[in-house]
Amino acid sequence: MEFWIEFMLYQNEVRTGLAVFEPDLKEKRQHRRIQHNEVVDGSIIAHCYNATQLKGGRATIVNMSPDGLMLSSGRDHKVDDLLIVSCGIGQTFKMKEKVKVKTVDGQLFGVQFISPSNETIIFFTELYGSLWLNHSK
Repeated sequence: MEFWIEFMLYQNEVRTGLAVFEPDLKEKRQHRRIQHNEVVDGSIIAHCYNATQLKGGRATIVNMSPDGLMLSSGRDHKVDDLLIVSCGIGQTFKMKEKVKVKTVDGQLFGVQFISPSNETIIFFTELYGSLWLNHSK
């Protein structure tokens, strides 16, 4: 039975081109966070408009994943605040996405994308895959 399951997973992997990984039961996140310095030299500055509090400001992206971002800002954000985050990552990718604040720890706050654009999904998927391949070498 176990062989059959592994065979079916392999067939799906070959057919779809997607690798199937065993889940890491210690890690709660679906995707490993990518540190900003793995992507660019220097900081990634984002403009954040808090639609809940009707206030704007700047934040620095600390890390990112296909699901969301960890940001640092002197602004006071609360869990469940809705933000619009605009930034450029690298020379070609520009993003403007709606996010929801999921965690707050002092000046750090984690946000989750709300219906991200296709461009954002493709960018983070390719970035995540590229970095994963480089780490596996």
